[in-house]
Amino acid sequence: MSGGPGLEVDYILPAAEGLPTSYERIFLEQRGTGRSRPAKLSAENLSLKLVVDDLEALRIHLKQDRLLLLGHSWGGMLAMAYAAAYPDRVDRLILVDSGGPTLEFQRWFRDNIEARLHQEDLEAQRYWVESEKHGVDREKAGLEEMRAITPGYFFDRAKALEFAVT
Repeated sequence: MSGGPGLEVDYILPAAEGLPTSYERIFLEQRGTGRSRPAKLSAENLSLKLVVDDLEALRIHLKQDRLLLLGHSWGGMLAMAYAAAYPDRVDRLILVDSGGPTLEFQRWFRDNIEARLHQEDLEAQRYWVESEKHGVDREKAGLEEMRAITPGYFFDRAKALEFAVT
């Protein structure tokens, strides 16, 4: 499962190459991410409970007793939430750079990302946060804000900048 929020699942395809070839691989682009984003996000169509329920519905649709879940970042957090809700339906969890489920983690995570940003990244972030107030489409502003802070997610800045333009 992909991270984000909002990332398309395609970037995680190489991670599945490490799984045994006997495993069927299903790449879930969970609700609210990538190509599974509703026209308008709201509390009625996007919540942790809904995405956990979506994953359970997928398990039932696939007629699987138990799932091996591989999740990156937000996808890992979703995998942990699913495992908490349906522990008897999870065979294994593979968590890649997953966050913790507490508010304390969010503060640490935000501080860690911001510490890696250069001045131009912070200026771009502020610009895109403010741009919505000046009539820029909310979705575009959110995407560009995420691109502005992408270097904070990577150890290698050059790779982060390359990733941000894709």
